[in-house]
Amino acid sequence: MPPPKPRSHFPFGSWLLLLLLPMCNACAQTAPVQLSQATQQIVAKIAADNVVRAAFVGPAGTEPEQWGNFVQLQVRATAQELDLLTRDTNATVRCYAAWALAKQPNADIFPYVLEHFADLDPVSYHAGCIIQGMQVADFFIALASPGMIDLDADKLDSAQMTLLDSMLVYKPNRLQAKHSAIRRLPLMERHHAQLCLLVREGEPAAIERLADYHRDADADLILEAGRRNPEAQYSLFTAIAKFPHPDFFPYLQRQAHRYDEKNATNAESKAYYRAVAAYRNQAALQLLEKQLEAKVDPHRRTYLLQGVYQAVEQQTDSIYEPLLWRFWEQE
Repeated sequence: MPPPKPRSHFPFGSWLLLLLLPMCNACAQTAPVQLSQATQQIVAKIAADNVVRAAFVGPAGTEPEQWGNFVQLQVRATAQELDLLTRDTNATVRCYAAWALAKQPNADIFPYVLEHFADLDPVSYHAGCIIQGMQVADFFIALASPGMIDLDADKLDSAQMTLLDSMLVYKPNRLQAKHSAIRRLPLMERHHAQLCLLVREGEPAAIERLADYHRDADADLILEAGRRNPEAQYSLFTAIAKFPHPDFFPYLQRQAHRYDEKNATNAESKAYYRAVAAYRNQAALQLLEKQLEAKVDPHRRTYLLQGVYQAVEQQTDSIYEPLLWRFWEQE
């Protein structure tokens, strides 16, 4: 009997990727396309503003002139012109071209997402009151993701999302979309080793997801990753709240001084309170009570009380009843 064929290290969907890559190449192998003068004029205006703006921006939700340029691009440009413009030298033009293609009948945005997976040029996206900097690849992914940017644009189906998530998790990249893909990764044995690798590389989302396996053998790796990276404290505390291993509690005790009243308003402090409360023991109760002893101004104290109260209320454990009574008495 011949030996079995070695299994690919790529976890799943590689066959689908092989099928789709020719589609991506086909996008670039069409006959030469010349932009019409009208399309060139619209593109020049888009590039001059150089920000991808949504239909409504600013506090009043007004329609920006750039959105009008985008509408004209959809009306005037042909599908062939839009395809060509997804490779324009200007990042904003590339993003708007992909957006226009995604809004066409029978659109298929997925080949463009794959083609631009390594498109790391910066672009600004303005929606509402928020201007967000991102890479072009992240914009393409967000545009194609269900529930994001434009609900009327073409979206990836579940199989395509699975393949994209696998690429984000397994292929080296610095995309923002990688964090969400890690958090969506199914809790399967085949993904555990990759998550461990990502934790060692300092990926905060991987710290959170690895904790979902609840394995004692992962405790040292999770804790060490948090110690090495001050920017990963929120993810470390989120991981501890999911997986309150005894080895983590001494670290929480040593870090208590960092989460006093001066930090009571930020998300990291609230994650710290949730991590402590997850232990549901006398030591955790004492540590949370200590947080409430600081003398602070009324505004900061409101946030401090809210953070600790929300943390203990989520646990629904009788050990925190004295603390809850204390909150109710102060209302």
